[in-house]
Amino acid sequence: LQARVALISDDPEVFPKLRSLTFVASDPLISSGLNGVVFPREAALDSLMEFRYTIKPEAFDGGDAGFDRVMIALPPGGAGAELVRTTVRGVEVAATGMLLGDSLLVELPPPLVRRDSVEITFATRVYESPTVFESFVFNSDEADNTQGVLPVAFGANQVFVPDAVAGGILVRNLAHDEIFTPNGDGANDLYRLSFTVVKTEKQPRVRVFSLDGVQVAELANGNPQGNQAQYAWDGTAASGAVPPGVYLVHISVSADAGEDAVQKLVHVAY
Repeated sequence: LQARVALISDDPEVFPKLRSLTFVASDPLISSGLNGVVFPREAALDSLMEFRYTIKPEAFDGGDAGFDRVMIALPPGGAGAELVRTTVRGVEVAATGMLLGDSLLVELPPPLVRRDSVEITFATRVYESPTVFESFVFNSDEADNTQGVLPVAFGANQVFVPDAVAGGILVRNLAHDEIFTPNGDGANDLYRLSFTVVKTEKQPRVRVFSLDGVQVAELANGNPQGNQAQYAWDGTAASGAVPPGVYLVHISVSADAGEDAVQKLVHVAY
């Protein structure tokens, strides 16, 4: 155990002193440690896929507290993830799954797991290559005691996404409405645009222009925390509703290697 303490004072006349430092350590839930592996090891970009995460104690000790909760850290944009099934020692059990922030929490039914393997199948999307799935186990009776799961071999908790690194295009899987009718009748009133951004964490910029080059709107990303960008436009500009016609949607994304731009036409009809 190594610790570093920074002693800082805003007052030049006062020098801080460290009088004590206390560490509290809990016994591991599984004393021999836990190994994990994810399968499959390769996935398609921005595609809802099932992954199986297997956790297994290295050895059995009857004195271990055991665990009944597993938390899997999800990749950015994994908000739509869900638990598919869970098995303990190869037998499916009635586990429950819930999303907590950027993680999937799986609660296992009794008894506590001490010596058996646990397989958690869940569905999520991946955008980066490699995507690392880290996991931790808990005991509901020892809420503050957390134990990490180590990959059974180097990279065993990684999933590779070949499409995320192939080519130089930053905007992938683009979908949009070619025609929309913002007349307030409740049907097709909004223009919707979605695409996946790869190789950069910078926010894309989406602007709408008339065909004579005048900018009429700049759209805000409805999903700024994830790789899957989502936009909507109600057909208005600063001066009010735009006249019917054809408009140009310009998408630009910057990265260290340069800028990628995509343009699409959208028809506004009333």
